[in-house]
Amino acid sequence: MGARVRVKASHLGPDWQVGLLNQLQISSDCHRVLLFAPASAGQFRVRATLEPRELTRLQVAVGPDGRVQAYDPAVRADSAVGGQWREVPLRLFRESARRCRATLDSLARGP
Repeated sequence: MGARVRVKASHLGPDWQVGLLNQLQISSDCHRVLLFAPASAGQFRVRATLEPRELTRLQVAVGPDGRVQAYDPAVRADSAVGGQWREVPLRLFRESARRCRATLDSLARGP
């Protein structure tokens, strides 16, 4: 995880949004895309946290060697740093998202 991705979500408008694909520590089934606000005094802050079900498209940045690129907030938002963007089918997240929701619901109910 920690991959550089770009996403589209209907509630964010038509433009691509570049961010970080991450896993929650509570379960490897729980994925989120973090979008960051521009740096202020060298500090980045999360401006949005998106679940896969909120996305309409997801692409991952891959380098010239075919490896997934890590997210680096210092890199210009729209670039794939010498590589390209590769589409990720959102259906790949359906089953893990269902298991994630069950885990989160179970934690919310408590022991």
